[in-house]
Formats: sequence, C-alpha cells, structure tokens
Amino acid sequence: MFYRFVFAFIIGIFVLSTSSFAGDVKLKTHSDSASYSVGYNVGKSVLNQVKFDSLDLNFSIILSGFTDGILQKQPQIPETEIQKYLTELQSYLEKRRKLQMEAQEKEMKKQAEENLKKAKAFLEENKKKEGVNETQSGLQFKVLKLGTGKRPVATSKVKVHYKGTLLDGTVFDESYSRGNPMEFELDKVIRGFQEGLLMMPEGSKFVFYIPPQLGYGERAVGKIPPNSLLIFEVELFEVKDMQ
Repeated sequence: MFYRFVFAFIIGIFVLSTSSFAGDVKLKTHSDSASYSVGYNVGKSVLNQVKFDSLDLNFSIILSGFTDGILQKQPQIPETEIQKYLTELQSYLEKRRKLQMEAQEKEMKKQAEENLKKAKAFLEENKKKEGVNETQSGLQFKVLKLGTGKRPVATSKVKVHYKGTLLDGTVFDESYSRGNPMEFELDKVIRGFQEGLLMMPEGSKFVFYIPPQLGYGERAVGKIPPNSLLIFEVELFEVKDMQ
C-alpha cells in the first residue's frame, strides 16, 4: 500500500516541470492547471495514507527525498540503506495490519456470540405473545392484516413496502421513504424473508421475526451486525409470475 502511493506520488510530481520545486507556480495554460491538479490530488492521497497508517514521518524531508530522486541528485544516504528503511517500513505496516485484522475478527466473533444469545432470548419470549406464530424453521411472524389475493411461489416477483429494524430499534433498511413499493424476485432474498412472503396473500401486512440462521448469519452486512435478529414489517401489494 505504502509503495503504491509513493510510486503514484513520484509519477505525479514527474509530470510537472522541475521549476515547480522552487515554490509557487503560475498556472498559465489548461495543461498547467491539469498538471497542478494531478500533483495536488496525489499529494493529498499520500498525506491521507500516511495519516491513516499513523506513520511518524517528516513531510518536508519526504519532499526533499522525492526531489533528489527525480532530479537524479546524489542521495544523502546510500541506496542500500534506503532499501533497508523501506523494507523495514513495509514489514512494520504489514505486521500492524495483520494485528488489526486479528483484533477485528476477534471483536466480530465476540459480537456474533452476544447477538446470538440476545436473538435466542428474544425469540423465546416473543413466541409466547398473542398473535405470534412460529414455523418449523424458526421464523416467527404476526399477521397485522390478511389479504385475499394470490400468494407468491418461490420463483415469483413481488411488489412490497417494508421496514427492517434490529432489536435495538435501529432501522437498517426501508422502502417507505422512497415513495414507491419495491419489486424483487423471491429467490434473491434471505431465507426468512422469502419464507414469510410465501405465506402472504396479496393485500396482507405481516411482521417477520427472522432468526440469524435465516438472515445473514455471522456475516456483518451494512448496518447489520453479525448474528442479528431481523424484524421486518412487510406489506404485499402484488405478485408477478416470472416468465
């Protein structure tokens, strides 16, 4: 990653005239402005990368090194030493990123275990509530309104409004603010959502309580943490048979 940005920065500076190192330059032509834009953008990219990696580097000296290299000046330290420092830096970054990845994976695993416990506890209590039903797969649902239209099959395309929330009330997705109902194929959605819709005649409004194994499981998706229980309020307007 570090080498990539260094290489890009060198190329960006190389397209500028050597006089640009003297200080401010006057942008007289379209090419001048384009050249400056390239240099400025690449410079910001290098800065952001160094900040992201929390590297203790001196930017004035970085620029001095770039200048010496581009102008083919004698380096202030032997090139063998330069390669040694770059190799050490690359090795440091790789080790630190590996540790960061391991820490993230550990945290995700812990979060997944906690969310699974919360989901099981919620479902155990929820199924005791009036109007809540549970299927053999573990999906729980509640009928708010039962329509009289046709039901979809696994290969149907449906038109629905929906709102998806987590146990803490966080809305992770919804269609109402978009104005129009959404259309999608049933075989393209998560198992719990598909199973619930297969029970709904057109004109119905249900609430689905989808356990993690029928949702996204241990994967974190967007605003949805791993092993999240998903609560969907769904209105089915139309069933379309796929050709």
